[in-house]
Amino acid sequence: MPRRKDAWDFMNTDGPRRKNVRMCFCMSDSSRRQGHSITLNQQTQSTGLGPIEEFRGKHRMQADKGSQVRDENENLSNIQQELRNLEAAGRIAQDQLNRCQGKISSHKKRKNELKIQMDRAHDNMGRLEDEVIACTPDAAQIGELERELAVAKEQVEMDEGQYANFVEQKDQADADGRFLKRQLEEANQVLKEAEFHYDKVSTKIHTFTQRRVHALRDKNAALANVEEAENNWTNWNEKRVARLKNIQEKTVLATGVCSRVHVPPGETFESLGRKVEANREAREAAEKELGGSEVELVTVANDAKKSYMDAQKLVGDTENVRRVSLTSCYLRVSS
Repeated sequence: MPRRKDAWDFMNTDGPRRKNVRMCFCMSDSSRRQGHSITLNQQTQSTGLGPIEEFRGKHRMQADKGSQVRDENENLSNIQQELRNLEAAGRIAQDQLNRCQGKISSHKKRKNELKIQMDRAHDNMGRLEDEVIACTPDAAQIGELERELAVAKEQVEMDEGQYANFVEQKDQADADGRFLKRQLEEANQVLKEAEFHYDKVSTKIHTFTQRRVHALRDKNAALANVEEAENNWTNWNEKRVARLKNIQEKTVLATGVCSRVHVPPGETFESLGRKVEANREAREAAEKELGGSEVELVTVANDAKKSYMDAQKLVGDTENVRRVSLTSCYLRVSS
């Protein structure tokens, strides 16, 4: 149950609602982070109230620190307001107690005065009775004395009634004083509890302040890392632009030597490297099968072609020599 009073009334009220219920949990009236457990003893049918402390473990999420600080500030404001209200109530109760004590002192003083007056009236009544008995006055004097006696009796009855009223007022003032004293004691107890909660909340605020300082330090370090990363990115981007410019220049020079080779879509540097390696291995295998590299085969072919041309020239020269020799012999025979 959210409210402590509802939970306490529920656990202390006989009826079908409390059947089979042995414990009830509720929130604290002064803090949203604390609570109470109200237990029922089945043997003695007595009810006990136990505290539930605030959870002080590590939070799973760090994103709600701001809301936690706001909640703690709100709790502190509520406790401070309650403390001010209790202090004001305590001052009012103390003032009322002082007034009651002053009334009690006045009633005691008035009681003593009335008691003195009543004693004097009794003394006057006794004196008058003695004078009546001792003297033999005439009827007029007796009537006058009787009137004085009646007036004195009425005065005594009025004083006795007034004294009884003062006694009742004193009893009522004593009861009010005891009630105000209990209220003052309760207010002092609530004030002590509020001061205790205030100290705890102050400690929590100090702890959260320290955490906030550490969090700000971590944030500043993270911002410094971000700034360093941005500087690194700027340097890397400058290097990238320079390299792109170098690549463009080299591309222009390479295009002057040979047109750009078409690269099929989807090919990467690694896949092209693998194809080049495969072609190189195939070329080496072909050269091994043919008996030499392309340069060596071209050299052998050129040598063979030269030898062939030299042989053809030698054959031609031989035929020319033979033809000249045959012609000379024919001329000699003819002559």
